[in-house]
Amino acid sequence: MVRRAISPTPDMGLRHGVIGAVAPLGAVAGFVVTLAGVGLTWATGEPAAGVVALRAATVAASWSIVVGFRQLFEGRDHRAWKAAGEPDAWRPSVLSQPVAIDLAVWIVLSTVLATVVSEVGVTRGL
Repeated sequence: MVRRAISPTPDMGLRHGVIGAVAPLGAVAGFVVTLAGVGLTWATGEPAAGVVALRAATVAASWSIVVGFRQLFEGRDHRAWKAAGEPDAWRPSVLSQPVAIDLAVWIVLSTVLATVVSEVGVTRGL
């Protein structure tokens, strides 16, 4: 199903739903991890759990940033596909196509944001 949604000539109706579902997963996971870290910090009194949870939440949330960029352009492509009468051989724009570089961008962004969270002082109060 996912392969059909992100192929060079995807099923645009399926693609819209798949990308729309995948984009917020990082933010949701980050929220859950943050709650777990706050709970562990509160229960144990150990601030290290909160620091680790905030770093992990930042890594998870950065996924939503990377996929959200693709979703922005996918929405534009989906509207154009609908306006064209939903042709089967529709080719979406290059900006909406997930590519291998997205993983590298996610890794770099995650590393930078996790470092900023811990070094700039967001977690110093824990």
